[in-house]
Amino acid sequence: MINWEGEDITATVLGRGGKTTGKTYNYFNVEMANTLQCCLNLEEVEWRRLNHEECNMVLVPRERHKEFQVREAKRKELEKLNEWNAVETIDDVGQFRISCTWVVWMKPQDERDPECRARLVARGYEEEHEVPSDSPTVDKASLRLILMICVAKKWIIRTSDVKSAFLQGRELDRHVVMKPPREAGVQKGKLWKLRVALYGLDDASLRFYQKVAATFKELDLQQSKLDPALFFKLDRDGVLQGMVGTHVDDFLHCGNKEFEEDVTQKLAKLFQMGKTASNTFKYVGMEIEQK
Repeated sequence: MINWEGEDITATVLGRGGKTTGKTYNYFNVEMANTLQCCLNLEEVEWRRLNHEECNMVLVPRERHKEFQVREAKRKELEKLNEWNAVETIDDVGQFRISCTWVVWMKPQDERDPECRARLVARGYEEEHEVPSDSPTVDKASLRLILMICVAKKWIIRTSDVKSAFLQGRELDRHVVMKPPREAGVQKGKLWKLRVALYGLDDASLRFYQKVAATFKELDLQQSKLDPALFFKLDRDGVLQGMVGTHVDDFLHCGNKEFEEDVTQKLAKLFQMGKTASNTFKYVGMEIEQK
């Protein structure tokens, strides 16, 4: 719906009116309900969606990286690296190093006021040697098993995610040197030695999974022999107390009161967790609603 000369008119987007980069990134060709076709800059007109399509992120082109909101998002990302002690500054003595890049996107928290986020991504494909990269994720059959048992035992189904997950993964056991981004303000002649697997390294997801699996073991959870991304806990009598399925940094879990206290709450202390939802939510593309 577009407000055209003071009147609300239904319109259909036909396609972009310019390149996705540069000044015309927000220009679109539209057809009005009155058959008028034109090219509009959506930043200059009032509009709203009638048929909402889910959009998880919109990439910000490099031409806009000098904008304040982008610079602020990058600053916050660099603060996270310091918070998690993810890098160590070392002297540049001519050693092999990989490069990095920024991925910046708008997260549509609100259609009119999306949040700008930035991620520093290491170019892991530049590493000299191959590293294991296969990281288990919960199987669809295991997801259905969790939901089925949850219903049978009348537990509440929940989902949780981990903030800056890869920065909380296992420390690297190999030497990876990276040229820091200009925004970090690192003095000339210095490089970064990575302590954890930054986003972009081939084994970043695997190392986070290894940290999660080790943590679950400390919490007395057992790992399924059929699905390495499915974990469960039994009481002393062998009765199931709860289950957790993992898909990288997204957890699907359910259990009794003791499980919530012994596992879920302790997990929140061991990892810096993000949002948690229950009853109605989306998990890895699956719409879940518990009544």
